[in-house]
Amino acid sequence: MSVLNPLDPALLPRLNKQYIAFYNANLANTPMIHQLPWHPSLHAMKSVAGSAAPLPCQTKDVDLGHFAIRIFYPSPASEDVPVFIWYHGGGMVLGSLDAENALCTRIAAVGCAVVAVDYRLAPEHPFPAGADDAWATLRYVVEHGSEHGLDASRIGVGGFSSGANLAAAVAQRAGRDGVPIAFQVLSVPVTDNTAGPDRFPSWEENRNCPGLNDGKMLWYRDQYLPNPSDRTDPVASPLLAPDEWVAGSPDAYVVLAGLDLLYSEGLAYVDRLKEAGNTVDLVVFDDLPHLAMAMDGVLDRAREWNLGICNFIAMRLGRPQLTLSDLYEEPCPPAL
Repeated sequence: MSVLNPLDPALLPRLNKQYIAFYNANLANTPMIHQLPWHPSLHAMKSVAGSAAPLPCQTKDVDLGHFAIRIFYPSPASEDVPVFIWYHGGGMVLGSLDAENALCTRIAAVGCAVVAVDYRLAPEHPFPAGADDAWATLRYVVEHGSEHGLDASRIGVGGFSSGANLAAAVAQRAGRDGVPIAFQVLSVPVTDNTAGPDRFPSWEENRNCPGLNDGKMLWYRDQYLPNPSDRTDPVASPLLAPDEWVAGSPDAYVVLAGLDLLYSEGLAYVDRLKEAGNTVDLVVFDDLPHLAMAMDGVLDRAREWNLGICNFIAMRLGRPQLTLSDLYEEPCPPAL
């Protein structure tokens, strides 16, 4: 029987064994978004399988007009808690307020509030709609955070994949506009929406990696940025920003996957940040592909990934460091 999306045999020696087992059992015959005829109902399609269950957490949804946010509060709840704004992944096409609750509840366990953003999605809302919503969220937290028990003087931003693209752009604009952001967390970021194999080796070396191959990434790009001239806008491609925009960004924690199409452009953005004088903590998971961060229900390495994010935030906020047992009760299944 043929397999719809088999793993490339050349990748198997490098690919995490738990990932191989889960992929072959659950994902190999699942169509990727660009292999389906488009319908708006697909916005709700889960971009990643294998997530852990969220931790118990008090939440509040806030309607901001054309989009909404969800606030995850730490326990015990208190007034004036620091804030971490999180932008979900999904290629600017997939995702919702429920997309990455597992990670948001675990970041809240650090002792900060997490603001997840249900920004508008392409293709119905192409660039710059999602980026506008990302920035509007920061402005809302700064101007109205106290109404929700948030300390707007202590804000970090972060995101996953396309969400990390939004976070990087927000961080750059905050520096330009004098809005204080303490730090940014960029997890497998999209940094250059003009990227291709001519400039970035991973676009050739990792073009067939699971989770995000070149065809899927180019499809996402076409939905969010149908006008090619928008792709060089630094808001869409933070790597292409002027030096002063990059220099105005806060210190960063960047996580890259060695088997990711976006690996090289992520490294290039790390270099830009460092050259501009920013402090950057870089973590690379050589044996994982693009979407692995969100597979913390089945991958031990994904749990390490998320623990690292939580502990960077804890360190920046002066909170105690956590252990895996603080975030996860049940072990991951072993590799077959």
